[in-house]
Amino acid sequence: MISIIITTRNEQHNIGNLLKSILTQESTHICNEIIIVDNFSNDKTKEISEIFKDARIKFYLKGGERSSQRNFGINSAISTYILYLDADMILPNNFFVDLKKSLLRFNDIKAFYIKERIIGNSILSKTRNFERFYYEGTPIDCVRVFTKDAFIDVKGFDESLCGPEDWDFNLKMNDKYQTKLLDIYINHNEAEKNIFKYLKSKLYYSHDFKKYKKKWSNHKYIQYQFSFLNRYLIIFFRSKKHTIFTFVNFFYYLIFVFYKFFVGIIYFYSKIK
Repeated sequence: MISIIITTRNEQHNIGNLLKSILTQESTHICNEIIIVDNFSNDKTKEISEIFKDARIKFYLKGGERSSQRNFGINSAISTYILYLDADMILPNNFFVDLKKSLLRFNDIKAFYIKERIIGNSILSKTRNFERFYYEGTPIDCVRVFTKDAFIDVKGFDESLCGPEDWDFNLKMNDKYQTKLLDIYINHNEAEKNIFKYLKSKLYYSHDFKKYKKKWSNHKYIQYQFSFLNRYLIIFFRSKKHTIFTFVNFFYYLIFVFYKFFVGIIYFYSKIK
């Protein structure tokens, strides 16, 4: 029914937790295969993956950015549905049970958003969890489960983009197909991330924003994604539910504004390079 695609690069501290969370699921039989596409790790990512000795685990080596890794894995998949994951994610109990029910219920829909919960007790992790709530099912998010035929139809992830390839793929899916946010979630383990690592990753993945904006210059969602007013204010108060959540968690909103200020500096720095 579903193939899971995992992209890795030196993920020895994460890959075991993810694979364990997949293989110990109830209704794990709906997962036909687990395709790990590794960007030539020089740690024990491969050795840890092989510990599980499950015939469904397929390990490939593929260079390039994560978009090319994902395309390679998805094109190799045999299932109707695709779920792609980052190595630092962990599936909660009953994920497959809930996912199967949703896919059967909405079998006329080609692509789905999955909610994320950030794991970690740091201020940054809690703030990131607060932030994720507002992005669910929006153009700032990206569909995570989809049919392989829809993936092929929109020509997959754009391998010329590094960073905004998720947004690019999401726009292509939404322009052609109906999408839906499912009431199920994935845990994202960012416990080891600090503000410096987070800003470093943002700098790395910001280089192709200019190329992405040029590609989609006339699209209605560009302003939604890049508007200062929307990203810092409107999105947090766009409905009664969101307004209440913002005021209840106003401390995290202030922290969000603080660290996003530095993200904004990084973005403008990347534009003038």
